[in-house]
Amino acid sequence: MTRKEKTQEERLKEMLELYRQLQKLGIEKQFEEVEEFYTAANEFIRNKQSASGKIRLPMMQRELHYELILWHPKPSHILLKYVGN
Repeated sequence: MTRKEKTQEERLKEMLELYRQLQKLGIEKQFEEVEEFYTAANEFIRNKQSASGKIRLPMMQRELHYELILWHPKPSHILLKYVGN
């Protein structure tokens, strides 16, 4: 079975959905820490660069975990994890 790479349109559609999820969670671009995710997302869309990581959001006592996946059929995703104090 050969792996099929997502098109730029598919990558953009996935990122727009993740942006909507972040907005629903109250996580906006104004949080400096979240800029890392948006940078990774732009590289994913434009340059086909997969990425994963976690970003501490101390103001919310959370971590944002993300995985941007270039290959079908697995979708890119985010997860907000409670980390306490």
